[in-house]
Amino acid sequence: MIGLSLDGLSRSLGEDDAGAYIEHEPKFRVVIGTAGDAKDVELPETLSGLDVPVEIIEREHSLAEIRRDREAIEAALESEGVDFDSYGNVVDNNAVIEVTDESAFEELTEEATSLSRGNSPTVVVHRVDELAQTEAGGLALTTCTAGFVVVRNGTRLLSTAAHCPNNQSLTTSGIRLNYVTGTLRNSYDVQIHSAPGVNLRNRIYVGSGSSTHYRDITSRRSRAGISIGDYVCKHGKTTGYDCSYVTTKTASTSAIPSSYPTLIGVRSHITDGGDSGGPWFNGNTAIGIHHGWVGSMSVFMSVSYLGGATGGASIVTS
Repeated sequence: MIGLSLDGLSRSLGEDDAGAYIEHEPKFRVVIGTAGDAKDVELPETLSGLDVPVEIIEREHSLAEIRRDREAIEAALESEGVDFDSYGNVVDNNAVIEVTDESAFEELTEEATSLSRGNSPTVVVHRVDELAQTEAGGLALTTCTAGFVVVRNGTRLLSTAAHCPNNQSLTTSGIRLNYVTGTLRNSYDVQIHSAPGVNLRNRIYVGSGSSTHYRDITSRRSRAGISIGDYVCKHGKTTGYDCSYVTTKTASTSAIPSSYPTLIGVRSHITDGGDSGGPWFNGNTAIGIHHGWVGSMSVFMSVSYLGGATGGASIVTS
């Protein structure tokens, strides 16, 4: 319930959204950041009605500002062939980029300083001895496409469609995934895998044709929050990146045993074999996991059904 409330609040804050998080120590509370005036933030009823301490704080940078600066630096690094890791840090109100190369570290530090606004940087650069093996959703698997990075019982896992074989590897790195659980029936078509020794981050690969190859996932949208006519995008290993408009929320198929009419379909058939399991999203919001097609429509399972199919897994958004 808290996660859904924060989702809606994030959308209402728009460009002033500076991220929200749940703090457990030294006391449990929900922290909401805004780049605007804290007095202007109205809590949604679903959050204000909960018996949970909520604190609204003013931050120097919005998530949009941090993302723009981070993507500008990442694009420069990719064009120069410099290896790096990066991640958003909502608590510290910045993004972190890690490199091993000393000269790149010095140049990046200067660039990050030049991009910064105000008293604190939007991007912090660290030099490390070794980069972690980092993987994300949206990448090619042996026969399908990785969906989103999820978490269950404190462990980060990788999702794909349950109708795909359980035996999968990440083709970019050759890392073999270990099947954990999954369900193919009713409204469910999703399975999850562990990736031993791999750093799974809340991002998806969206293809080399985009302004940046990766996109952070910072929120999720429930099936109830999707309307006919909504613009949604996907990435699959076969057809890459594309977008379309939602035309139905009640599709079903005999490819899912005892299928319920809950699949979401888009205006056109923009996917193909191998795209199964890939992410559907809008901006930085996770929306669904690709199933296949029904008639002339590409269709996907809403992320609303992820937890029920996997024993409580949820999308990682930070």
